[in-house]
Amino acid sequence: MQILIRKIVLLSVVLLIQIVCYAENKIVDDYSAYDDEYMEYLETDNKFKIKDSIESFNRNLYKVNRSFDAIIGIPIIKTYKYAIPSAIKLMLKSSINNFQEPSNAINFLIDGNLEMAFNSFWRLFINTTAGVFGIFDVATELGLPAKNKTFDEILYKFAKDDIYLYAPILGPSTIIGFIGLLFDFIVNPLSYFIPGYVYRSAFLLYIIQMKSDIFSFYENTEKHSIDPYISWRSYYTQYRINKVFVN
Repeated sequence: MQILIRKIVLLSVVLLIQIVCYAENKIVDDYSAYDDEYMEYLETDNKFKIKDSIESFNRNLYKVNRSFDAIIGIPIIKTYKYAIPSAIKLMLKSSINNFQEPSNAINFLIDGNLEMAFNSFWRLFINTTAGVFGIFDVATELGLPAKNKTFDEILYKFAKDDIYLYAPILGPSTIIGFIGLLFDFIVNPLSYFIPGYVYRSAFLLYIIQMKSDIFSFYENTEKHSIDPYISWRSYYTQYRINKVFVN
């Protein structure tokens, strides 16, 4: 029980400083790819909206994020993106994905998808053993493709709207995304059985990997957008709706 309480407190503190954008779930550089399907979705009658009800609060967090990136974030991201060989980054990414498989399996079970729950379980088993703790994605080669399932995707089935939330360090997210992340973190069995420093290192590496994936978009937005905050909000809204409701 004490371990669980410490985990909740730790995550709450971390998320107040660096709420993870799902992007269990990464954001790609070519964000224009979502525009057509997003516009088609807007023409339907049943529109789900992500509202920026706390814009002044979000803008203050955005300013904090820019300051952090200028001092710490950008140097780390550039080092990871340009100095580390692609083969190494691929193995690190595969290992991080392996950490998420238990949460995927649990969420698939909650969603009633037994087939994909077993898929995630066997991916974890195969990649942890034959794949050397997930460094190599052997499961995909054996016909078990990777498929993420986050708890917020389940919550979106019952939600009519969501509230946009900008997080320092990590950027765009939502209230439902925050709740989903908290759930995924708590129910992941690996966090209870592996050393804390290993799990924290994987979490930090996930942040760096995610920021590296969207670095080109970050540079273009910061350099060319009249209001970068609006650009981030607009893109994330399209990305999120497309991911959950269109695809």
